[in-house]
Amino acid sequence: MSNSHGIDDNRLNLNNDNSTMIDDIELDNIFDDSEQEVKQQESTLLSQQQEEWNYLKEDLHFLLTFQSIFYISEAAIKYVGANLADVLEWLLTHQHIDYEFYT
Repeated sequence: MSNSHGIDDNRLNLNNDNSTMIDDIELDNIFDDSEQEVKQQESTLLSQQQEEWNYLKEDLHFLLTFQSIFYISEAAIKYVGANLADVLEWLLTHQHIDYEFYT
């Protein structure tokens, strides 16, 4: 049977059985789980970045303390700091290397 627009009336009826409701609930659970996983990954990434930042601040504090205690020139501290930054950058970009081999 067709309506005035030529669309079958049976196709217009919405499926209200329980299986559709269960599928919607399962889909909501999947989305909730995915959202929680993304939030956990974001918090892990933020904590790793915070750890790296804290490490860099500690190193800078050490260098400045070292300079003030032993009256080392600012140029020497800049040289050490720049080389240390290069080493840290290399370590951060090459995290896939197994460092246990070198220890």
